[in-house]
Amino acid sequence: KKNKFLHEVISLTKNKSLLYKFRKNNIRVHFLNFKKYSFNIFKIFKIISLIKKINPKLICSWMYHAIFISILIKKFINKKNIWLIRHGNFNNKHSKKITLFLKKIIKKFSIFPEKILYCSHSSKSIHIKEGFSESNTKVIVNGVDTNKFKFNKKFKKILRQEFKIPQNYFVIGMVGRYHPQKNHEQLLRVLNREEIKKNYIAVVLIGKNIKKIRSKIINRSKKHKFYLINERQDIHKFYSMFDLHISTSSFGES
Repeated sequence: KKNKFLHEVISLTKNKSLLYKFRKNNIRVHFLNFKKYSFNIFKIFKIISLIKKINPKLICSWMYHAIFISILIKKFINKKNIWLIRHGNFNNKHSKKITLFLKKIIKKFSIFPEKILYCSHSSKSIHIKEGFSESNTKVIVNGVDTNKFKFNKKFKKILRQEFKIPQNYFVIGMVGRYHPQKNHEQLLRVLNREEIKKNYIAVVLIGKNIKKIRSKIINRSKKHKFYLINERQDIHKFYSMFDLHISTSSFGES
């Protein structure tokens, strides 16, 4: 079925990891290459010029940084705006200072967007308690393609063979970048329990910078094998290989 909407994406960074997916769906992407922790007033005007050229009926601001920019350009761009928020609770120690700062700023303007969309009821509740507007909110939970993310014996067999995982090993998997938010150390602490050490376990950790955890894997059982895998675009296949999927996130998830 043909999509009746025409989408264009303005990316503040130069990260092109999802570019092929956008192109596959005939979505045009503009990269602005903002440098990390910097503010460029000329690129703000470039955004204004670009949006005027695109002339959209609706602007969707994804996450805090884009929301903040949508506030800055509001006087120049008179378009309906929807905020999309995916943050959960915050950790003053590990949450980025700029994220905490932007949260304080944008909540003062949260009455103005057409809608504020949250991906969970907990995220909505957390932000309302922080002082965000409640009258213009809506929750749309994350969707999952059940035709893609479903158990597949073929994937299980192929991946176990590819990574040479013994058949008698129970496979525990965790998907997420190496970051305090994901709390990989909690998983390592559980694996070091004596009652767990007795079992043959293959621990598959997948995500950006995950190999940095190698130095933290100490006193491990001889019956445990670790597989550290960088980001993958075929992650749905790995879920079929896992006997148990674990999430140990300590903050920020919604």
